[in-house]
Amino acid sequence: MESISHTTVNWTDLIKLTLPIAMGYYAAGIAYGILGVNAGLPAWLVIALSVLVYSGAAQYAAIPLFASAAGFLPLVVGTLLISLRQIFYTLAQHQDLPPKGLKRWYATASITDESYALMSTQDSANRAEKMVRINFLCQFYWVSATIIGVLLGNEFSNAIPHLAFALPCLFINLAYEQYCRIRKLFPLLMALTAFIIAKIFMPSWVMLAAILLCIFFILAQHKRKLMLQIQGENHAE
Repeated sequence: MESISHTTVNWTDLIKLTLPIAMGYYAAGIAYGILGVNAGLPAWLVIALSVLVYSGAAQYAAIPLFASAAGFLPLVVGTLLISLRQIFYTLAQHQDLPPKGLKRWYATASITDESYALMSTQDSANRAEKMVRINFLCQFYWVSATIIGVLLGNEFSNAIPHLAFALPCLFINLAYEQYCRIRKLFPLLMALTAFIIAKIFMPSWVMLAAILLCIFFILAQHKRKLMLQIQGENHAE
């Protein structure tokens, strides 16, 4: 993805920059809207989840929970665990958040996998303003896609197979974009290893277990680098 180096933030440039995300979000968002109403959820609830929750993976996971009347606690706990990773996105971009006010609150609450991946490719110029606008555009794509899916509803639920795979396809595309930019295999191998281990030992909690394993791998690698750095400084003395 191409970085913007302008001193001012231009909506047209940001729309062009977020176009790959828009393509993925419209595919996944429309699929989510169709699956939601097809599962018996009211249209207003399907759309409200995109506005208030705004977490594709959590919203997909919430569909069967709502449909089976699982109750409030499983919904809250499930959403929290699935969206836990976004806390680390906020921590990683803490210095780039708007200084205060509604913009800071919105930028913090609206970070997603895709907007974080995109922001990590941008230069530091006007990054706070870019973050707010990029997050807003991404949420606009997702909410409008959800509305389209709700309107299509049951008409297309059986006509288009494997709708639920739209979101994983988007993640695969983003992973490829990141690899093309940094040319490092470690993040991909780490995620694949974590997924395989989680799939074998915790098949009922694959996503959560894989995320926690990735966090463990990252912390272990960071600790190893610190130890090597300390050893190097001791040798230098």
